[in-house]
Amino acid sequence: MSKPKRKEHNDKSQDAGEEAKSQAHVSGKGRKNVAKKSMKPNFWAIIAIAEFAIIIFLLFYSPGGWQPKEREQPLPAAEKQASIEVFLMSYCGYGNTAEEMLYEVHKQVGDAVEIIPRYIYYGSLSEDRMGPDYCIEDNEKETYCSMFGIQDLNQGIREECVYLDFGPDEWFRFALEMNTRCNARNADTCWEPVAQDLGLDVAAIKRCQAERGLEIVKDNFEVTQRLGVTGSPTIFINNERYTGQRTADSMVRSLCSEFELSHDACDNITEEPEVRMIALNDERCGADCDITVLIAQLKQVFPKNSISYVDYMTDEGKELYEKTGAEFLPAVFFEDSIFDSEGISDVGPFLVEAGDYYMLLIGADFDPRKEICDNGIDDTGNGLIDCEDPDCADTLVCNPDLFSECAAEQGLAPETVIFYYSDGCPWCTLMKPGVEQLKEEGYLIESVNAGIAEEAAIVECFRDYMGTGVPQFICPKTADIRPGAFADMSQNLDMDALRAWVDACIAG
Repeated sequence: MSKPKRKEHNDKSQDAGEEAKSQAHVSGKGRKNVAKKSMKPNFWAIIAIAEFAIIIFLLFYSPGGWQPKEREQPLPAAEKQASIEVFLMSYCGYGNTAEEMLYEVHKQVGDAVEIIPRYIYYGSLSEDRMGPDYCIEDNEKETYCSMFGIQDLNQGIREECVYLDFGPDEWFRFALEMNTRCNARNADTCWEPVAQDLGLDVAAIKRCQAERGLEIVKDNFEVTQRLGVTGSPTIFINNERYTGQRTADSMVRSLCSEFELSHDACDNITEEPEVRMIALNDERCGADCDITVLIAQLKQVFPKNSISYVDYMTDEGKELYEKTGAEFLPAVFFEDSIFDSEGISDVGPFLVEAGDYYMLLIGADFDPRKEICDNGIDDTGNGLIDCEDPDCADTLVCNPDLFSECAAEQGLAPETVIFYYSDGCPWCTLMKPGVEQLKEEGYLIESVNAGIAEEAAIVECFRDYMGTGVPQFICPKTADIRPGAFADMSQNLDMDALRAWVDACIAG
């Protein structure tokens, strides 16, 4: 079998980035899996919608060992009409799910579409994830790390070797079988029997790993840095970020419609139904109730959609609020049409019945019936304005020194920003490089791991004002808590937004 060909990215893909998304699925199109009681999950956990990316170099094997080869041009249109390039990690659960989906795409249109894997490595991780258990070094002492450990890193090299030497069919077989039979704790000893069972040349894979492994890692690292890819999976089709559903049918539909693929599979694609949504909000809540990013992400999940916006202070808004039983705003409601859409697999676990609609759980916490504590208006009609009203007694806006006192109790400087995160959280992983960069620039940022009791104790004083999810950014100086990630519309790390928020925190 001829070796796969790599392709170069054009300039418009340079700003592409990452995304992680929920793996939870709702079986079928029925409603029996819809939750009946409300909860308040992390807002950003809902809008996480995955993404994949691209690999850019060509290696080739000769009897004398692995040697670099001039990059080849993309395959002629008559041979391959499109390319799908995916960035992932060997033992990232989301990446493994993407591999399964892409295998279905490969089986449907693999004769016309080239699928190219890339593997994600980091230059640094948190302090507890550095060293030989997670990283390798080159001669210049530059480090290249895997967040799932050194065996995950090694497995990424081996899988890339299989792709380059044996082609995409064998890569799929090897990667999927490794996902089933091995893991990030035993891959270095588990892989050989798997390869032997699949009839792969174990000696060739070992030779590739030994002779070209570091170069494979460095090449992938350079590409991920250049494209801004930080999370697994991230996908590009013909150098354009894929933001559609992570199902084989959705991807084939996109290939056929958006990228004009000519293939028999396109004749069997059904059109997506229109999903109707209602967003109920309250303009009095201001920026704290801004759901612009959420709506944008929902429009990506449901490409064919219609959405109406209703304000609570209108008669229609108050009627909708009462009929749906919504306690907090903002709220997003769906009609029954959502159950006919493939996007139900993404949002289904976060839907609850709400009257004649289905409400999306987004961790909203604004109660429109209570006093707003900083607008100079008697919202409840009891003659008490803002902090005079009992509704405001325990709010941060009426207790501005509370957070500063908490920080002082923990021995934190007034200008400290607290980054509250947990291991295995995709959005936290997205934030870590930005946090580390700010630390290197001299910003005072205290990283607190929610899974380590000694560290988590630092935020106990703030706990009553924090949400339940991660990540969260806490500013003691301004008594401000920012839940969720600083991400742009493509779900890349928004370094400018992160820096601006931290600067505003420090300035007070």
